[in-house]
Amino acid sequence: MTKPDKYVPVMTAFYREMIREMDANQHKSTWKGLGVEGALADLHYHVSKLDWAVRHRFDADGDVDARFKRRDEVREFAADVGNLCAMLLDNAGLLGIE
Repeated sequence: MTKPDKYVPVMTAFYREMIREMDANQHKSTWKGLGVEGALADLHYHVSKLDWAVRHRFDADGDVDARFKRRDEVREFAADVGNLCAMLLDNAGLLGIE
């Protein structure tokens, strides 16, 4: 695997998580209505949710649970953050998409 290719499996898996979240949120309005400021505000909110889920991964005794109790939340919130980064860039016209 060449150096750039080593990231492909990780990025492909993360892309799948992002698509899963986009599908789960289809009922919400389009992100074009958010604008740059709205996307940035949503991004901050979702980063705080991700931060909380990662920080609360411990069991009652303070030991990291081998199953990572909040695994699903961490994956969901990380995908939300990735999607909101894309939304922000799209709303700012920085992705080169017409």
